[in-house]
Amino acid sequence: MYSFSSPSMRNHHICSFRDHAREAIAYLRQYGCHGILAQSAEFAIFDPPLLFSSHLMKLTKKGELLSVQYNMDEVAKAIDLNPERMVIFAALLGNHILSAEDLALFHWHVLGPDHPLNGLRMRAQHLVLPPLDAIVDVVAAYVRNIRDYRDLHAIGLDIFKQSQSQTEDKIKRFKTSVEYYWYGTREAWTRPRGKGSKFNFHTAGSNHVGETQDTGTPQIVVETAEQQQTQAQKLEEDLAKHMSDLALERVKEEGYATVKQEQGESSEVATGSSTQGPQTGELTPPRPPNSQTDVSSPSSQTSSKSSIPSLMEQPVPPCLLVSAPPRPFVKPEVLRISKHRHETGVMMSQVHQALAEGELKFGVTLEDEMSGEFPPSVLLFRPIRQKVYSILFSTQHREHVRKEGAENGASFERPKVVIKEWSIRRENTIQKPDLVEDVPLEWKVPQIERLWLGREPEDKTMRLRAFLSCMYSDSPAMLKTAYVPRHAIVLCCVLRYMLHFTPPILRRHELDAFLAQSVSPILNQPRILMDLKVHNITPRGVQLAAIFMRGVEAALFANDACGAPIPWELCCPWLFFDGKLFQSKLTKAMTGSNLRDMCDGKMDQVGKVERMKQCILEGMHPNFARPVIPQMAPPHYQHGPPPPPPEFFYNFHPAGAPLPPMPQYPMNRGRGMMGECSMGKFQILVV
Repeated sequence: MYSFSSPSMRNHHICSFRDHAREAIAYLRQYGCHGILAQSAEFAIFDPPLLFSSHLMKLTKKGELLSVQYNMDEVAKAIDLNPERMVIFAALLGNHILSAEDLALFHWHVLGPDHPLNGLRMRAQHLVLPPLDAIVDVVAAYVRNIRDYRDLHAIGLDIFKQSQSQTEDKIKRFKTSVEYYWYGTREAWTRPRGKGSKFNFHTAGSNHVGETQDTGTPQIVVETAEQQQTQAQKLEEDLAKHMSDLALERVKEEGYATVKQEQGESSEVATGSSTQGPQTGELTPPRPPNSQTDVSSPSSQTSSKSSIPSLMEQPVPPCLLVSAPPRPFVKPEVLRISKHRHETGVMMSQVHQALAEGELKFGVTLEDEMSGEFPPSVLLFRPIRQKVYSILFSTQHREHVRKEGAENGASFERPKVVIKEWSIRRENTIQKPDLVEDVPLEWKVPQIERLWLGREPEDKTMRLRAFLSCMYSDSPAMLKTAYVPRHAIVLCCVLRYMLHFTPPILRRHELDAFLAQSVSPILNQPRILMDLKVHNITPRGVQLAAIFMRGVEAALFANDACGAPIPWELCCPWLFFDGKLFQSKLTKAMTGSNLRDMCDGKMDQVGKVERMKQCILEGMHPNFARPVIPQMAPPHYQHGPPPPPPEFFYNFHPAGAPLPPMPQYPMNRGRGMMGECSMGKFQILVV
């Protein structure tokens, strides 16, 4: 939700496209930011000016934002390692280029045969990875004792000397991994343009002739007069070559070639080609100094990251491959717009992922799968996404084109759009995605280009109607601001959709609690909300809040896919929902309070709630969920039945854990019982 709050605070907001760590550090170097607030340890290797922990960040009651700063100089002292060797140290710990499985034999080798964990490796029937905390010190000691840390080829031969297969490929990936970290450091960005890298990323041996090995004392290199004259002539030749490249005719030819290249690459991306080229608008680190490409060629405009694979470009393991129909063709203009909006942070990232990759990944939310009261939120809001897929890929337009072809004698088959959805549920692991097919809307929706770029008044109406149709809320009253305020459209659409679901989810008093907290005057007063005391928080209330926020996420996805008919200023969740305030209203509703008491006796708030409820229930015959009636205890105990175990009332159990058994009470006919009164002890004999 930071993408909604940053514009209101006048902050510049961008999103990464291919490799988050590399693009973030490139933005820092390019625009001179003061530091990075992050959680990944990769940013520490890039040596930013300041590094703060986002995991340990907290907001105090005084309005101060506190975090912990990491001092990399102290880290280097703690492991006794020269900061210049940190990139090799990070590469030997493993990353997405050179995995920990590739380095497993090396890690066990540096641990030594006398290490206590070595027995575990010998007894295991398969490859076992040593724990990270056990290998940090030994890998640091190995890097510390390297004589020439610039000769990466010799280091790679020593690392993978025990490897039985693909040794050359592993050495190459080791060099690429070091290159990945080094080109994000301050030294790589401040290095003179004509000076090559100190590492040999693509050759065997040392890169610099005349540079000495890394010893404890600096050494002076003396060049002869002939070497100095040769170097001066080379610089003059390079200068003359660069000046000749600046001719006007050559600049025009280069510009035309670059445009043609970008158009060709856009068409390759749209047709699903695996060829990766320079993307427009990406943040790129500097071109590698040892590149052999010609300056005047368009390919030289590609930065060094083209040769360094990103996390998105890694091969998919065979166990995760699932056969699915190919994605339909997406026009380059649509991909360009979605990419631009994604990078600037004005569109949900799921839109571009669905268009460019055809895959979506959903995070874990707070759900109790053992209670059985609620379905998984991924499945609950899947019908919304199915309609969104149809809009994004213009399924109705493709179907109309194929019908026209069928009239001319060709075979007709409805085009299918299948998206892979990755999620973790009790009955489904992350190993296989769900293949979700699109569902067209009931009316003819314009193509995605018109929804996004149309400027006519009817285009605006089409956008809003498409959004309401995806949310199953296409009712006339939903557009009346007297019933539904503009900032509460998302709230009412999500609640109306949840009432459509079968079996029912919401209870009547829970619907009142959602609406009552949205009209409360303290919703936008953080200090009052901070001091608010909630005496009873139920597991059902927590799950309802989590499911509702997942519904808001689905609504924002549909809104951006339909061309953003609701502006981002009205989509901010804090305008209509607060979890703490909702729990407070729900507690009042569960204790039997009427709507007036839930609204603190303010009749104007009661009127707003009633009008929104009337709009939500328009044209529906809602079937509210019924509360679970507790079982009556047998009356044969003198002090009442013994209470169930405490864990019975808390339904949050680990996945796969059995439910605690309900205590069984002996059955009887209820005659001849002995009772006891709280005011005094006396016996009653029932005959």
